[in-house]
Formats: sequence, structure tokens, C-alpha cells
Amino acid sequence: MSARLLRYGTGAHLALSALHSLDGQALGVRWQAAAAQSLGAKAREEQWDVIVHTLISASMVFQRSEVFLISDDGLEWLGVAAEVVPRAEPLAAPARYVAPMRPLASKHLVNVRATREGAFDYRDIPSLHGTERVAFKTSLKVSGMRPETQEGARR
Repeated sequence: MSARLLRYGTGAHLALSALHSLDGQALGVRWQAAAAQSLGAKAREEQWDVIVHTLISASMVFQRSEVFLISDDGLEWLGVAAEVVPRAEPLAAPARYVAPMRPLASKHLVNVRATREGAFDYRDIPSLHGTERVAFKTSLKVSGMRPETQEGARR
């Protein structure tokens, strides 16, 4: 790419200015017709292809299907401030909700149903641990348990 084509007042500069006057985007034929007014005799078909190829290779213009658009580099070269879209500050995702621990909630308590009289008599029978008899022990206080059995559990 020649530095001569990237100077002000050259065909590349005039063609880029013409594209900028068309709101920065135009079909190739429309862009060439607008540039021909400022280029005059320079707008011959062979020169036009060289000018467009030079601008594309310099990343000042890019082509999407049949439409030519000015890049940010092209706007900078023309001295026009490129529109910068302000971006919102990214927000961190909030922590997931975790319900507070409630140890006295009913789902954590032992489900003790009302029982008939004598339902816990098996606790009066000591267990055999090796050759030694061991009394029944529990850390739970069960409603319906006879008081003498509860005392045995505390030993």
C-alpha cells in the first residue's frame, strides 16, 4: 500500500470523505457517483478499483455484502470522532438465597407420636455388652416415657 494514496487531498482521502458524507455507508455505485463529483477526472474505473482496494487494505473501509462502511480507523483518519457507545458497568450476580438454619424447626425434631402405655418397656431390659449388662441410655427426652426410665437414662 502506497503512503501517497493515504495522504490528504489524494483520491483515497476524497473517496473516504465522499463515503462519510453519505452517512458512512453506501452501495458501491452510489459511493462512486458521490466521489466522482469531488474526484473529477480521477474517478476512472481503473483508478476507482485501486482506491477502494487501498482503503479496504488499510482497514479504513470494510464491505458487508454490497454495502461499503467506514471503519473507526477511517473516521480517525478523517479527524471525525467515532461514536463510542457507553457500556454499563457489569453487575456481579447476587448470591443465591439460602434459608437461615433453624435448628428448632419441626423438621429437625424427632417425630414422636403419642404411644400407648407400656410401649417403652423394652428400655427397662438391660443390654448385654460383652459379659456386662448395660442399662438403656438416651439423649432424647421422649414424651410418654416413664419418669423412672428417664432417670436410668441419666446415669
